[in-house]
Amino acid sequence: MELCGGIHVDNTADIWQFKITGEYAVASGIRRIEAITSDAVKKYYKDQDDLFGDVKTTLKNAKDPVKAITSLQDENAALKKQIEALVKEKIKSLKTQLKSNITEINGINFLATQIDMEAGALKDIAETPREKEVATPAYEQPRRRAQSDPKAEEWAAKNTWFGNDSAMTHTALDLHKVLVEEEGYDPKSDEYYAEVDKRIRLEFPHKFDKVEDTTTERVRPTQNVASAKRSASTGRRKTVKLTPSQVAIAKRLGVPLEDYAKQLKITEGA
Repeated sequence: MELCGGIHVDNTADIWQFKITGEYAVASGIRRIEAITSDAVKKYYKDQDDLFGDVKTTLKNAKDPVKAITSLQDENAALKKQIEALVKEKIKSLKTQLKSNITEINGINFLATQIDMEAGALKDIAETPREKEVATPAYEQPRRRAQSDPKAEEWAAKNTWFGNDSAMTHTALDLHKVLVEEEGYDPKSDEYYAEVDKRIRLEFPHKFDKVEDTTTERVRPTQNVASAKRSASTGRRKTVKLTPSQVAIAKRLGVPLEDYAKQLKITEGA
């Protein structure tokens, strides 16, 4: 590069300050350099000084503006990553919600909704990921086989209606809960099974007034007991007076009161 010292200026001192402002290629092997001189250089440096002052003011007069700018850039990058993670989580939750709102119309899945998100996020939502989720097999502990109760097996063998008659079975299970949890019976005791038999007969007297083919033991023969409606002053026959709750049970089961009274007498005499 050669500075002009010919007819443009009388002396190179007239140029005074010299500042290159640009340099670029004009053609192959030829570079063009642009520069300013004299008063233009003074104005250039003044503008640069004003700009630097504005930067320091923006950075709250940081002692090291370069370090302050670098710190802001790092913080900005970290915040961008957090925002991206939050957006991904929101998109994932939104996809699940949208899938649950899909309706089928004439064999075609249809979904119409309004979403307030950026264009890039909407594109990610529209393109539902096709990768299949591989379910991790859950580990199940081996189940221990419950130990059988000999008394329970013996009782079930004698009362074959258990498991076959749904009404009687459900009633027996309810009685078990009442006897054990509320009345404190030992479910392995003879008193427990005797109480179950007694209350089952009270609930279903019509099931025990004759010998059933499905049972292994014979129910005691019924006695001639006077009807619950008969007066207590009748001859030698002993009357059985039913309580209001027993009358209600008999009516609910559709059992004649006389038959219910007979079975109640058998149960009380057992």
